[in-house]
Amino acid sequence: MAAFRGIMPILRQFSPDVILVSAGFDACMGHAPNLGGYLVTPQCFGYMTKQLMSVCNGKVVLALEGGYELKTICECSEICLKALLGEEIPSVSTDNLNSPAHETAIATLEQCRMTQSQLWECMLRRDVLLRIRQSAKDAEQAERESETVDTLSKLSLQGQQLAAAAAAGAMHS
Repeated sequence: MAAFRGIMPILRQFSPDVILVSAGFDACMGHAPNLGGYLVTPQCFGYMTKQLMSVCNGKVVLALEGGYELKTICECSEICLKALLGEEIPSVSTDNLNSPAHETAIATLEQCRMTQSQLWECMLRRDVLLRIRQSAKDAEQAERESETVDTLSKLSLQGQQLAAAAAAGAMHS
């Protein structure tokens, strides 16, 4: 989940019209360690699908390209399809939402952030690193708070611009 949070700022800045995903689900629990070695749950794949949909007005294509455990592929596919259809999906477990990223993952993600910051201004923001370090639950809360502050700042700036324009109009009358 931390790696996913690491790419979301780039996706938001890029603002794609559509997102294509090569969905192999090898990282899902149930696969042999030598295939993926991760324990991503089908619920997490559904959650990530919904997050991607929020970036491009729901225009996400998932192309099933592999996976080796039929039961796992079916579970992941079903939840992701429900997400794509706008249906209710099972919640991600509290353990997954509350667990912070592993320290070695954070170090790798920080290297990626520094490299990507040469191309993507959004990766220069300190809060990107902080969100990678946070649990998913805390990162979502911080994102909502940041969006609220950004919105209030924009409204304040618009108010100042309107007041300045009104004052300039009054001077010319």
